[in-house]
Amino acid sequence: MFTRFALAAALLFSTAIGIQHGSFEGSVVRIQGDPILATNAVAVTDDDLRCTLVGKISSLLNGDDPTTTGACGSRAEEWVAVMLQGLKETNGACIAAPQIGISKRIIVMSVPLERIRGETGGIVMPPTVLVNPELFPSADSGIDGMQETWESCLSVPNELVVVKRHKRIRYRGQRLDGTYVVGEAWGRLALTLQHEVDHLNGVLMTDMAVAEPSSTNHIRADAKGGVESTEHWDLMGSEDYNIRTFMFPGASTAPGPGDTGVYA
Repeated sequence: MFTRFALAAALLFSTAIGIQHGSFEGSVVRIQGDPILATNAVAVTDDDLRCTLVGKISSLLNGDDPTTTGACGSRAEEWVAVMLQGLKETNGACIAAPQIGISKRIIVMSVPLERIRGETGGIVMPPTVLVNPELFPSADSGIDGMQETWESCLSVPNELVVVKRHKRIRYRGQRLDGTYVVGEAWGRLALTLQHEVDHLNGVLMTDMAVAEPSSTNHIRADAKGGVESTEHWDLMGSEDYNIRTFMFPGASTAPGPGDTGVYA
């Protein structure tokens, strides 16, 4: 029952229009200086992802189909529910588990409209889970494949820094249901994915700050300011959305170690 209640509460929590990063006293989000933010997170295990009988029965008793509601009682779902709560409380777009005090390698990412203004082909993306993410440089990862960008962070309130990121990045990880996925991210999705994986490695944006940006005219600036749009949240209500199985644009499923498949 806790998982279903927590997930529903996080999804229904009303968006506080106008909240800026740093204006969220009492939030579940941990702030710079907390030791967990400087610690390497540990891998999410099979047991963390496994559905519980209690969770399944709870969903069925409530008249819900657990394959479409996105809740089956796993520990990882409970973490995701709190992460979604943190995003709602702070008007954030993305969050990593260490930011809510859970030292596990799991992130929740969305792409709101504000973060892709001016990006040709940019796609608004609802909150999407990636478990145990691994990043690999793309073929164009040389100097020309890098982008200087302004970044903000829920855990570093009221601060902006310039960092240098890969414009494109290949990734591998798991969905919330345990299925392995692979893909290549570009633009805002790639930049933010690197930021969130840094959190899993105990690295904050301030650790990555560029001392002398090459030129302010070429620094990507659409990460500045809070998020006021709600389209990325609204997409969670679409028929094809399931938080356990939703993937980044262009991602595909892949065999995992032992090809274990879905944890259900």
